[in-house]
Formats: sequence, structure tokens, C-alpha cells
Amino acid sequence: MPFCPNPDCPHRRRAGRPAEYRPGVTACADCGAALVDALPPFPSRARLGWPAPLLARLLLNLSVLFGVWLAGFIPLPGLEPGGLAEVRAQGTGLGLLMLGIRPLLVAMVLVELVALALPPTRARRRTDLALRKVLWLVAAALALPIAWVQGLGVALSLEQMTWSWHDYLVVSPGWAFRLGTASLLALATAGLTLLARGLDRHGLGPGLAALLLLDVAVAGGAALWRLGQGALLGDVSPAGVVVGLGAPALFAAAIAWVVGRRPRWARDLPVGLPVTGMLPLEVALLVLMVPGSLATLMGFSEAIPPWLDPIRPASLLLVGLVVLGVSPLAATLFHWRRRAWWRGPERRAWLGLMVVSAALLIAVVLANLLAIRLLPWLTALGALTLVAGTALALDLWDEITVWRRAAGSAPRLFRNDQDLADALEALEALRRADPAGHYVLCGRRFRSLTYFFGPWVPLRLLGVPGEPP
Repeated sequence: MPFCPNPDCPHRRRAGRPAEYRPGVTACADCGAALVDALPPFPSRARLGWPAPLLARLLLNLSVLFGVWLAGFIPLPGLEPGGLAEVRAQGTGLGLLMLGIRPLLVAMVLVELVALALPPTRARRRTDLALRKVLWLVAAALALPIAWVQGLGVALSLEQMTWSWHDYLVVSPGWAFRLGTASLLALATAGLTLLARGLDRHGLGPGLAALLLLDVAVAGGAALWRLGQGALLGDVSPAGVVVGLGAPALFAAAIAWVVGRRPRWARDLPVGLPVTGMLPLEVALLVLMVPGSLATLMGFSEAIPPWLDPIRPASLLLVGLVVLGVSPLAATLFHWRRRAWWRGPERRAWLGLMVVSAALLIAVVLANLLAIRLLPWLTALGALTLVAGTALALDLWDEITVWRRAAGSAPRLFRNDQDLADALEALEALRRADPAGHYVLCGRRFRSLTYFFGPWVPLRLLGVPGEPP
């Protein structure tokens, strides 16, 4: 009797045992894996442990991120204490880590654009690990002057700020303060870059993914802080506190359930939702934000039309239309090498996944904006933040599962790609050659506008080989 050997088969997840088929059937109806006559041994999910090497790496991640979070409270020197407290009370951080990893991301985009434009590096940038290390080092070096220039702009802005309507925030304005602030902020970005690289080698998951998850957690903490302040001041009722705590958790759980599952009608396509990545949502929110930002920058904020209010029905309609319009292009960009949108028996499944992906992103926007309208303290948690945080957490859990299946030994890194189609083909080849092994493509859920030029979260094909087929 043929069995499905895939330990991650949806049937095995539901029933706790491998799917069985009649003689003559060659492929699993749930996951598409090739059936085997004798079920190869592989560890059950119930017996997966937490080996010491995994716990050590997890502890390193948590320790580093906790240290980064604490370092964010260190204030910039040279600021008036009373003014600093007043500015921070308004929700504006003025710490050493206020630039974060943004200068590094800008540098990575610039470096990747140059690598994409040069013929010798255009094709190699996707799969050549040696070239990828060089590009990383160049981006890390370029991030320093970018951070220094941004830090100088921060210093100039701080010199113009006042507190209590008459006292300047900076104690001693001048070039000493400007150069010192720019240098400190650049050194802080360099420190975060080194930490990200260290977590790549000795921690769990890509280091940049861990730092991005910390940003999501900080945004969630800000929302909880506002909720707590509202409860203490009597602006939020006990029922509001319960809803405020439960609504984001249920929202994230719903996103995790949809993004983490694999529809049966998707046939054997090795993809997950959203197929389009987060690119349509990013573009839609950018389109909605640009007019208001330009009007504010030019001093015409009072002329902003009311329909640009993010919670107005007209703006929601605009977001939905942009998501629908960008989704086909986004899905094609992420999977263009497969050429399955217009030919082959998988065409209907691909088109169905594309439609469901667009509907998922629109539903996320609607649910998020409805929550913000009913629960004002959730403004720190945007739709993009929730989707990105959930996707990063699911990818990290994939890597943890690989380590647990390795049972004490380190999992193998088979590929490190930027092109999703290339990585999916490599994943399929490994699974066909070794049905008993456990292979996971980490980073496949976090696909954003900067995916082609960063990437923020590289694709990592990890696995634990099984018995020879």
C-alpha cells in the first residue's frame, strides 16, 4: 500500500499519521509528494525535542535582541533633560539607535542596483555565495557614510527644536554637537550591522530578520503602553482592555493560519500565501501616503482632501483597487521563471492562488483599519507591520523545526538564493531525490518591495537529509 513520505503533508498534520492510497496511485493528493511503498522512518512531531545547540542559538538571539532593546533607551548626549523627557512623552525616540538598520537597508538597495546593472554580476548575484558575501561587505561599508549624513541631518533638526515653547532642546548648539551626534549614530548603525552578521553565523535565522522582528515587537509594546495609559486614566473600560489585548492576538493568529496553511486546490505548487508577497500592500499604502506627505512638506496640510483619511471608505476603496492592480505584476515578478500563469495544467491553480492572495491583503487592510478606528491605541500596529511580523515569525519557526529534526547536529545550508523560482526548483529537486529528508525554504513568506534589492531576509534552503531512497 503506497504511503506519503512527506512529514509536513497537510494530511499528516490533520490526522497525525501518513496518508495511505490504493495501489496504482503515484502522488499524494494533499501535498503532491511521490508515494513510496514502504514508509521511511522519520521523527514524529510529538517526539521532537529541543536539542542543546538549538537552545544555545535561541538564547543568543534573545540576549542580543534584549540588549539592543535596552540600548535604544540610551539618550543622545547634549540634550536638555527636561526637553528630552517632554519629547519622549510625545512618542518620539531620541536614543543612540534612533536610525536603526535603515542606513544599512539603503546601502543594500544601492549596492544591489549597481550589481544588477553590471553584466558581470547580474546573473551571479542570485546564487553565487562568494559574490553575495562581497556585496554584503560593500553594503556594510557604504552604510557608515549614509548613517553619518543622516545623523548630521538629525543633529541639525534637533538644534531647531524647542521645549516648553521657549527653551531649545540642544544645550550647546554648534559643530561639536553636530559632528559628535552624526558620529555616534553612525557607530550605532555599524554596531547593529555587526550584530546582524553575528546572528547570521551563530544565531537562529538571518540577523536582519531578527532585528526586524524586534521592531515589530517594539511597535506592539507601544500599542500596549497606550492601552495601559488609557486604562489608568479611565479612558478605556475593562472591556476595552480585554478587547485591546485580544484583538491584535486574534488578528495575528488569523494571519498566521492563512499564511501558514496550504490550500488543497493549489495542487502540488510549492508556494504559500500570499503568492504576491507584500508588494501590493506596500505599493497601496505608499500611494495613499504620498499626497498627504507632499502637502505637509509644502505647507498645504490644510488642503489635504478628507478622502485621503486612511479610515475613510474612499481611501479603503483606493487601497483595494491598487492591491488588485498590482497583484498580477507582483506574482509574476516573484514566480516569473516558472511560466505557469498562461500555460500548463497548473494554470488554474496559479490564478486561484493569485486571486486569494489579493483578497487576503485587502482583508488585512480592512480588518486593521477597522481595529484602529474602534481601538485608537492600536495605531502603532499597521497592517504591513502585522503581516511582516507574522511572516517573519513563521519563517523563524520553520528554521527552529529544522533544528529540532536535526536532533543535535547542525542542519545543512543547501542554497542561499535571491530568486524565488530558482530556490523553489532546488527545493523540489531535493524533495524528489530524498523523500525521507526534511527540507524548508526559509524566507519565502517575507517577500517585499525591497526583496529584489536587499534582500532584507535572504532565502535559505535548509534541511536534514533522511535515509537514502
